[in-house]
Amino acid sequence: ILHEVAARHPGRTILLSIETEDVRPPRAWVNMVCHPGGRGEPQVCSEQLVLAGPAGALHELVASVAGLLVADLPAFLWWRGQPPESEVEQERFHHLADVVERVLLDSAPYDAGQLVRAAALARAYRRVAFSDLNWARLTPWRAAVAQCFDPPAHQALLPSLGEARIFCAGGAPTAAARLIGGWLRSRLRESLPVELVAGAADQLELHFPSACFRIARPAGPSDSAALAEEFRILGRDRVFEEAIEAATTLDD
Repeated sequence: ILHEVAARHPGRTILLSIETEDVRPPRAWVNMVCHPGGRGEPQVCSEQLVLAGPAGALHELVASVAGLLVADLPAFLWWRGQPPESEVEQERFHHLADVVERVLLDSAPYDAGQLVRAAALARAYRRVAFSDLNWARLTPWRAAVAQCFDPPAHQALLPSLGEARIFCAGGAPTAAARLIGGWLRSRLRESLPVELVAGAADQLELHFPSACFRIARPAGPSDSAALAEEFRILGRDRVFEEAIEAATTLDD
């Protein structure tokens, strides 16, 4: 994914890797990755720095990141996995988040509790902007919903919206479904009833007294495209922040 993103956004990537064997000391190495340009365009090159070591040396590796950042360039932290929970994980996250302008999460595998912790992180670190690759994958779905109300006659129905029903393929409510529900509540009204139900495919139903709109989830961008798009955002994404806050209020 990072290799593909580097073709669009050249920069320096620092990868922290935990090795299972504790017998090897911490190590570091540098790779140069180049992508050939198109006709008449120069090639694009990026640096990849890998810091690897046993779990016992992870704190040392984390502490060394600040000295490897390029001055005057925006720095992003891609925090993979679930939001930090233990005291040790929170300390590592704090050291890394303290030297970046933006934190990237991926809430796709999060359960309800983990989504609550992600929202709490965004509240706690007000200096840092937060993004979510799961949210970026939902952009085509949100656009499809918004386009339903481009006609003035459809837009006039919005105040009478009675309920939103979100169907989740596979049964259990997903973080994506919660984010869509939170987005609807944050954009329309906090008291909007949102029901998360099992379905054959991801689909959204909006129920009005005289109509029902059904919007299936379209295909989203690839992980590399979603990540590259998030790199273009340097400020806060207020819509996302309000959506994830509202998502934590949804019941199964």
